[in-house]
Amino acid sequence: MLVKHLGLVPYPDAYQAMQDFTLQRTTTTVDELWLCQHPPVFTQGLAGLASHVLNPSTIPIIATNRGGQVTYHGPGQIMAYPLLNLKRAGYFVKEYVYRLEESVIRTLAHFGVMRDTLSKSTCTDLKSRSYAPWLILVSRATVLPMPQVFT
Repeated sequence: MLVKHLGLVPYPDAYQAMQDFTLQRTTTTVDELWLCQHPPVFTQGLAGLASHVLNPSTIPIIATNRGGQVTYHGPGQIMAYPLLNLKRAGYFVKEYVYRLEESVIRTLAHFGVMRDTLSKSTCTDLKSRSYAPWLILVSRATVLPMPQVFT
């Protein structure tokens, strides 16, 4: 897997780059992990409504084609975008989510953050704080995810 550190990237630019990557990839394209931060933005998933943001102030709200409702992204949050070929890896979506969740739990435990509660949802809750909600879009048997790690 190729890991790319992209720095501060506007959300629309990162989102479009992920779409382009997925459309252009072939069966031999190397999987990538993109790490970045975004200037302040709210993203609205298919289940979200702009009215769910009570006071957006000057922060833009961007509609996306991913699942979920509304999520805030901003500086200080390290975003990890794995761009994977699930078929080649031999994973179904459910197994991928499990493995992603386990990797977050083990990584946070390594840094002394222990699991308090964990529900069967699309989020890793540790010590009553959401550290990594998953916002995953599977397209063409590849993953176009948007997990967020809050710091």
